[in-house]
Amino acid sequence: MTYYFFATCEQLNFDSVRNFLYRSDKAENCAAFAVNDDNFADFLSSAVFADEIKEKISSLGALGEDGNIYTISPDGIKKISENAGRTFEKEWKNLCKFYKKLQREQAYREKIFSRCENGIIKISGAFFGFKKFVFTDKNTGTVIPFRYKKSKKDNRPLAVFFGGGGTVGKDNFKPLFEFLFLSHGRKIMKHDCNILIPQSLHGNGVLDAYTCACADIARQMLDTQKIDRSKVYAFGTSFGGKCTWNSLFAEPDLYAAAIPVMGELFDYESADFLKIAHIPVWIAHSADDNVVKIDSDDYCHEKLSALGADVKYTRWEKHGHNMYKKFYKNEDWADWLISKSK
Repeated sequence: MTYYFFATCEQLNFDSVRNFLYRSDKAENCAAFAVNDDNFADFLSSAVFADEIKEKISSLGALGEDGNIYTISPDGIKKISENAGRTFEKEWKNLCKFYKKLQREQAYREKIFSRCENGIIKISGAFFGFKKFVFTDKNTGTVIPFRYKKSKKDNRPLAVFFGGGGTVGKDNFKPLFEFLFLSHGRKIMKHDCNILIPQSLHGNGVLDAYTCACADIARQMLDTQKIDRSKVYAFGTSFGGKCTWNSLFAEPDLYAAAIPVMGELFDYESADFLKIAHIPVWIAHSADDNVVKIDSDDYCHEKLSALGADVKYTRWEKHGHNMYKKFYKNEDWADWLISKSK
């Protein structure tokens, strides 16, 4: 069977695997490569990825000609998702749209770098008390727009919310909208928390680089404002759930509790769960989620439970990738978070 791997020129040196090229745009900014069960190992051994991601890649996501999603690694090819209406043409169009977003975001990044020094910069504008900021690190090329709402009183908790994949961009608004209107963020606002809502750009690189930069923002807030250091929380949905899991392993000494909703921990089978066994975690997922598979959360729950960790699992059977709406609306997740401290 044929498997299609999609990439931009920033991610992959096309010349290194030109023999596998299936389609590219005229400028060769985007390309699709075709491999099969006999030659995928040759593709993997020849592919030259960008320096900032090559050390983080253990497998590649690919679209099979049967419409299923697969991972391709030196160990073989594994199906990870059943047909969800994906076709080559749809994925190709999505890749080209994605690259255009990258170009616009690169222009935005250069504009920010030309105007701002490294660190946290306040920008005019606020919504529901959430003021606009941007974090920059020219050494790593990182730009993170974010919103921040300060608590009314001193020494209150800090909650970090990671938005889903639909909030990725540079508008500094979509994650706030998701927090307020889809994730019932007012539940935790009632506790007079400091609230940090970062936004990932499409071109911010690998996940751990983004979450580590978000942790840098949180630590700067802890250093400059009167916040209860024993009550720093992380939670998020889908892509944000992945960020939440990743944040715990990257910064196990920062967070007092976390709620990954429909999340996923990459390379979970090789993760050292002892690193985070001291952190209370409330996992939430639905078994019929076809966007983010539940396997990782099942595994994480099993491992943390075996270590005697304070782990809670809301595991539903029939709410799919929309389960987060029901979870945030009906569960006392905010009260649970606030009850935890280091």
